[in-house]
Amino acid sequence: STKVDLYHWPSNKLTNGLAQQVDHCKTQDGFSHDVNNSKAVIQIVNCVLKVAQIIPKNKKGPFTVFAGATAGIRILKLKDRLMSDLILKNISNAIETRTFLNHSFRIGMIKIISGEEEGFNAWISANYLNNLIPSKTLCLYPEMPKGSLGILDMGGASAQIAYATKKYANHLFQLFNQVYSTRSESSLCFGSDQAVKRHLFNLILSQTLEKTESVIIKDPCTLNGPHQAFQSDYFLDEPCLQTVNSYDIKRNVTYTFQADRVNYKTCPQIVHSLVDPAMCSKTFTNCFTFQGEISNDTIFYAFASYYYLTRYLHTFSDAQVTKIGSNSYLTETDTWCHKSWFEKLAIQNKTLYVDNSCFKLHFIYSILNDGYKLKDWSKINFLQNVNGQALGWSLGFILHESTFLPSNWRPAFISFPALIVSLAAILLIITISSYVIFRNSFKSLLFHTKD
Repeated sequence: STKVDLYHWPSNKLTNGLAQQVDHCKTQDGFSHDVNNSKAVIQIVNCVLKVAQIIPKNKKGPFTVFAGATAGIRILKLKDRLMSDLILKNISNAIETRTFLNHSFRIGMIKIISGEEEGFNAWISANYLNNLIPSKTLCLYPEMPKGSLGILDMGGASAQIAYATKKYANHLFQLFNQVYSTRSESSLCFGSDQAVKRHLFNLILSQTLEKTESVIIKDPCTLNGPHQAFQSDYFLDEPCLQTVNSYDIKRNVTYTFQADRVNYKTCPQIVHSLVDPAMCSKTFTNCFTFQGEISNDTIFYAFASYYYLTRYLHTFSDAQVTKIGSNSYLTETDTWCHKSWFEKLAIQNKTLYVDNSCFKLHFIYSILNDGYKLKDWSKINFLQNVNGQALGWSLGFILHESTFLPSNWRPAFISFPALIVSLAAILLIITISSYVIFRNSFKSLLFHTKD
């Protein structure tokens, strides 16, 4: 979906001004393979109209809009560059050719940002909100972390890590007249949704590929709940699923994944095999890598999927900031996985969030423990907001990109962090299953039926 954020500076932004998010809006629909993407673009226009109401009428425009696309669109670009370019063009045209409550906007920049940019901009956000960038007398966070502050960010399509370092820095930049040295790494295809897709595809590859129109596969990382069925096109020609060897996977085959309570204990090993570079490289061309070295005094904020998924666990309750030891995490993950489908649904209230949640929780553990080698979880804080401000890359992005703009500049900001194509309402009436949803491949189907 697409998120529109409006920021402003109460005072001189280049000295001691506090950039603050004053309003935001999120669209319901993402972008499809439709040439014009008119529905998604109209929703973005409506979001801009909503946040424009906050701007005082006496403030003169045009106001600058920065538009940044992240991992979902990065993956689309690998598949269809013309379509990804067209999406950005349609957004730009829609905003610049309209007026919003007598306010006009101009596109200052619209681009697909790299994963490394996404990571180090999120690092700026976290440190800025904690009074570590720049030095100010006001601390926005009640308990400022001791030591260096790093970030762990996981979306649906990629995962990022960023932290301060001098020896292995790949981002040296100046902000508020101070120089910062950070390292940011991004792992495309290792977001929670893409990881599920790779897991299911790996299960297909482990089977004897029969030339039938329907194949049933047991999933050890699912203990209960509705079956999931995908047409083979969902997995074919996907940038994140390129394999070392060729496999004879036929089109128009339906793969149905069922719960496998008998072999659940093998789930952690299966997840580990997807994260471990040596094991992954036996099957896939794109594997998880981490080449940095983290100092012992680095404290991490883990947000986005890290936060939302781990809130399933009992320890997290309603806490805004939570710590959990790695052993406790595994124990409570096991408890969650053994809950009935209806118990999980009662907690989350949305089937979309419960689907594959057991696998995703194990995946988070493996990324942190095996991927980044973070053994001391007492230094990881799972949270999403700091003093009402959402953690993420957009605030850091706007701070960094606006460094050389005049101090009276007032920005609007658009982000579309994931490529989510949802046409469920159109197909709901004509399917036998409870719903049908198109996802990233634009051809794939997800069917849900009760056990």
